[in-house]
Amino acid sequence: MSRNSTFTNTLQLGNSKYIITKRLYQEIMAQTNYISDYNECKTYVMNALTKCLRETQKVNDFKTKKIDIEI
Repeated sequence: MSRNSTFTNTLQLGNSKYIITKRLYQEIMAQTNYISDYNECKTYVMNALTKCLRETQKVNDFKTKKIDIEI
């Protein structure tokens, strides 16, 4: 992963807000489409965030009100 990753997508997990790379967003969307259980989906996303730290930035608020993923 390049150090100059572009953080283009937003993710809200409970009260926690993140901006993530497009690549991580696409991975999360592709994988969670196969998970029908909410708790499994939430666990998958939390694990993906911890494994892909370079592609994740925690923020206090988003610049826009649009949220790409809300769990």
